[in-house]
Amino acid sequence: MRGHAAIAAITATLALTACDNSANTGYTGGGGSGTTADPALVRMAQDARPLIQGLERCNTQYRGFPPHADAVMGCLPAGAPKRREGSAVVAGDWRISPDATGVGYTMTRHIDARAMLVRHCGRGGCRWIYDPGDGRPSLEVNLGA
Repeated sequence: MRGHAAIAAITATLALTACDNSANTGYTGGGGSGTTADPALVRMAQDARPLIQGLERCNTQYRGFPPHADAVMGCLPAGAPKRREGSAVVAGDWRISPDATGVGYTMTRHIDARAMLVRHCGRGGCRWIYDPGDGRPSLEVNLGA
């Protein structure tokens, strides 16, 4: 029962921090209401920072994000625990799925058996999304991290 209470608290916090600004780019903290997200989600986003920096470095260097799993692995920091899983890469608690066109990628991390935190990057920039996994709509969140 404790897990359900934690999920309810996270969901309530996320509902308060949902960002209507489609220009939200995750780490820049742009356009939010000034309200901060649940500290556990902010920590998860910060834990992803080295992975994101590696992907951004490749994007800058090659003018596109890595388009397949092997390229993703080459962009991630040396020493990061990583393994290929089909067309995706699992690095620690994160699953990175590249867009085959090199336009972006999606990173996911499970919070519990259903809920997950998602970072989606595409032509319009990057954004953080909380998916409760129970059929309710996902929420775009400004993690300010």
